Amino acid sequence: MTTDGGPGSHRIAERELVFLLGAISATTALGIDMALPAFATKVTIGSTLAVMFDMGSFVAFLGSSQLLFDDVYGRGDVFAFYFAGMSLFMGLVVFTGGRQVTRIGADRAIVVLLPTTLVLSMVLALWARQHRPQPAITVPATER
Repeated sequence: MTTDGGPGSHRIAERELVFLLGAISATTALGIDMALPAFATKVTIGSTLAVMFDMGSFVAFLGSSQLLFDDVYGRGDVFAFYFAGMSLFMGLVVFTGGRQVTRIGADRAIVVLLPTTLVLSMVLALWARQHRPQPAITVPATER
């Protein structure tokens, strides 16, 4: 049989397609069978929901941060530098947090860090409310 478009080439393509579809359905069935027990526990469902909400807020931040820097602060031209600085800081926080969780344990970290995060968020919200209409950025604005 040939694969160059000759008379028998359609038979080879049909066999490859049947094999490929069979492999996909077997893999999908195996994946579902393996995933169902994982999502049957409350811990897995809670962790999945926490990651979902965390990623949702991060994507919202990514989508709006450049607009905020440009419209509110008038610094859209140097947004890349601010974003790089924020990314480095967030990476440092994630790295440090991971090491602390390994050292003190996840349960203790949650008990200590969740109330701390809530209190700091409230303090920042009050600070932002006092500095209406916009909180100050400590770097002086550039001339437009």
